[in-house]
Amino acid sequence: GHMAQVRDDLLVIQNELERIQSIFKQMLDFHRPAAYTYLPLDLNAICESIRILMRKKLQETHVELCLELENNLPTTCGDSNQIKQVLINLVLNAAEAMPVAGGDVILKTQRSGQQVLVSVIDNGCGVQAEYLPRLFEPLFTTKTRGLGLGLALSREIIQRHHGQISVSSTPGEQTHFIVTLPQEEQCYDR
Repeated sequence: GHMAQVRDDLLVIQNELERIQSIFKQMLDFHRPAAYTYLPLDLNAICESIRILMRKKLQETHVELCLELENNLPTTCGDSNQIKQVLINLVLNAAEAMPVAGGDVILKTQRSGQQVLVSVIDNGCGVQAEYLPRLFEPLFTTKTRGLGLGLALSREIIQRHHGQISVSSTPGEQTHFIVTLPQEEQCYDR
C-alpha cells in the first residue's frame, strides 16, 4: 500500500531527474562549439537518414513520414549532426501533435532564390495563433511533458548556421515549420 506508493513516486522522480539531466547534458554539448564542423551538407541525404532512423518510432504512433525532396539542391554548409538533430526534433514535435489515430508528416526540401528550405509539415492539431510567437522561447511548452527546450535550441543552431527557422499553423489542420539555410559556393571552416 503506502510503501508501494512511495516507491512509485520515487521512480517517477528518478525518471524525471534523469530526463532533466540528459537535457542539461544536451545544452552543455550544444554550447561547446568545438564539435562544430562547417562542411557541405547533403540535406536530401540527411532527410533520407531521418526517415530510416525514425521509422520504428513513428510506426508505433501511426505516423507516416513522407519525403518530398528536390533534386540537385544547391550547396549549403554546416554541421550535419546538428542539422539532423534540429530536423529530428521538428519531426518528433510534429508526431506528438498528431491525433491518436495518427497522421502524416512531410519532410520537404526545395530551393528558393539564394536559399535552401527544409520544411516539416504535419496534419496534426495545429497551434493556436497566440502561441506561435512563443514557441521558440526556452521553457515555453504546450506539452505536459518535456521542458520545451527543443525549439529554442533548434533556433539557436539554425541561427549559428546563418539561417532562420519559422512556423505557421492552421489550428485543427496543420503546422508548417520552415528551416531556411543560405546557399554557399564553398564551405570555409570558421
